[in-house]
Amino acid sequence: MFGGFGRGGRWSVGRAFTAVAVMGGGDIDLRDADFEDREIVIRCFALMGGVSVVVPPDLDVEVSGIGLMGGFDDRATGPGTPGSPRVRITGLALMGGVEVKRKPRKGEKSRNSLEK
Repeated sequence: MFGGFGRGGRWSVGRAFTAVAVMGGGDIDLRDADFEDREIVIRCFALMGGVSVVVPPDLDVEVSGIGLMGGFDDRATGPGTPGSPRVRITGLALMGGVEVKRKPRKGEKSRNSLEK
């Protein structure tokens, strides 16, 4: 409440993860995360605050949250590489926002630019 939280780097994601932001913000970075199961659910609740979720390009992502006087961004929804874990992101954004975006893993961007 009135603050922020962040999960990133190397960390273990359980089958279910709940993020709550009340007049504050939160960052969840799944690019270097280890998944406990083949399918995980991330529930995001933003009340006059915001939650940002970053996923790598190879994950299978389904975004199905609801935004009321706020936004729940689903542009990252889509299949990943065959056999990749599935991440379902759901929840509610009430006068707040939940953003889900795809970004390359740290270090991949520089490797790709060196190959060009």
